[in-house]
Amino acid sequence: MKLLLYIRENKNKSIDLIQLSSKYQFELKDEKKGKKIISKKNPKYIEHFYGEKINDFSVIVGDNGVGKTTLIKSIAKKSESIYIQNRSDSNKDCLIYEDDKGDWSITNKFPSIVNLSSYPMTISEKKISEGFYFSRPKSNQFFYSPTLETISKKDFSLVIDCSTTNILNSNNNIKFHENSYTQLVRDDLKRQVRFVNDYEKEISSVLMTPKKIECEVNIEVDISESLMNFMEFEKRLISSNVFKNYIELWFKIKKEILCLENFEIKKGIDKFCQYQVETFFIKNLLLIFPIERVIHSESLPSINNRKLKELMVLYESLKKFFELELKNNRWENKLVTRNISDSDEYGKETPSSSEKVNEDELSVSTTIVLDFDDSFVKLFLTSFRKFYMEDLSKVLSFRWQGLSSGENSLLNLFSRFEMNDDKIEENVIIFIDEMDLGFHPKWQQSIIEILIKVFQKMFSDSLIQIILTTHSPLLLSNFRKNDVILMAKNDLGYGIVKENDISTFGTNLQKLLAHNFFLENALMGDFAKNKINDYFEIVIDHKRTELDYEDNLNYLKSIISEIGEPILRKRAIEEFTNYQKINLEKNYFSKELDLLRNEIEELKELKNNAEN
Repeated sequence: MKLLLYIRENKNKSIDLIQLSSKYQFELKDEKKGKKIISKKNPKYIEHFYGEKINDFSVIVGDNGVGKTTLIKSIAKKSESIYIQNRSDSNKDCLIYEDDKGDWSITNKFPSIVNLSSYPMTISEKKISEGFYFSRPKSNQFFYSPTLETISKKDFSLVIDCSTTNILNSNNNIKFHENSYTQLVRDDLKRQVRFVNDYEKEISSVLMTPKKIECEVNIEVDISESLMNFMEFEKRLISSNVFKNYIELWFKIKKEILCLENFEIKKGIDKFCQYQVETFFIKNLLLIFPIERVIHSESLPSINNRKLKELMVLYESLKKFFELELKNNRWENKLVTRNISDSDEYGKETPSSSEKVNEDELSVSTTIVLDFDDSFVKLFLTSFRKFYMEDLSKVLSFRWQGLSSGENSLLNLFSRFEMNDDKIEENVIIFIDEMDLGFHPKWQQSIIEILIKVFQKMFSDSLIQIILTTHSPLLLSNFRKNDVILMAKNDLGYGIVKENDISTFGTNLQKLLAHNFFLENALMGDFAKNKINDYFEIVIDHKRTELDYEDNLNYLKSIISEIGEPILRKRAIEEFTNYQKINLEKNYFSKELDLLRNEIEELKELKNNAEN
């Protein structure tokens, strides 16, 4: 499936045709009966131009405030209408798309265009059906944006929303709070590590994989109610006859898998580590072998279970990590443990009734620097999809060491697309907003090639269509002219789609940057332009300044020395020379005039003296 054309009526009531594929060329014609769309096949179109798996690739470019984000979100939202009838959708725009057989369909009628206002519809004799799949969707749609928006409503029903705003909303039931960002950073890191592990070769041209990773360890001496050790778990099973089958299964796992004969009672930091690791094992064991299923089964499930073996590997790795990395004196010195007055038959420590605990002294944290290639790091961070690890993630949190904000943005851009747990279909449509945000200009030139390599590997069994937005002209030399959608404001301040007259593909970046679409005839920043205009007003128009003549000359010389554009600098020097010459002549005549005035005054004085 391929999105071909998005049609909308903009705020000044004119119609925009946003071509999402350069396979066909669409045009709006004025006829007697009204406006009509015609189309023809693009004779220069090259199938899979951007890559074997890339169906089409479009970029929406324009300045701030022209409506790029609104447009890409509208297209993504309308693409859901291919699969669901959204009667609450007030968006009357429409989307034309092509299925795998080459047939065209439309999401809804468009009353302002005569050949799309009623059924049957045709565009240049091409029949268009009202496309609506009541069956399971045959494509996955993804939306990514790194920006944080203040509006917290959910944008999509079917589109997999990987945006920062949506993830924060999902984590906190629409309301942001301080823990939401911490959770987002933690989850992003897990995804980033998995991504780097799988795609290190594809991103190596712009990003050197960090060699070190920091592990922050948070220790709570006070054992919470949600944690239990093997001893307590066994006690709870034995306390009820209902769990008879499960007790038998547990004893078998305890002996053959865990190889435990007796339980060990630990204190202090060892006790904390024991509870964390054993709680992790117990909770995942209950997911692998649900109690309800086991107790109603006529026979015990086999413990020769792949998931159980994987759980055991991670359990042993966690034990080893706590023993090797955390068992040292500096921890013991920081921790304040409770006075224990008694213990029950299973070793559960109970504080005395007179015990007073300073809650501020019951926790401590430290940071351990580990190698990224450390087997424990990769095992831990790649296990979140397989096992329940919420308790452990509060104790062990990881972050890259020395990762810049731009590098973090790059990793998030790609790793967020692995959030999806659904089956990947034969067609994938990817919407990316603010593609250039956080990237150095050099990266902007490289990012499209990296994106193509990564997505073709990530969605290797699918055909991919990509639509993105950007402010930056630096990306455009990677795109064919017909794949670039230019947006600008009209005289009323509304964002409209402009005809693209820029031959972008392979174009020199300086030529792109100098195009008046991007710079509006300004070859420099506004501050520099105003400063240089002020310079010329002084040297040409003789604008008065508060400086005396000598200080003014020094100021003007300083401005000349900072101008980098050679032609402009030459002109500035010429005008400065003229300015000096004029002022020298002006000063000469001013002095001559003063002399004449003095002589006149002297003559007047002599005359007065003679008369007296």
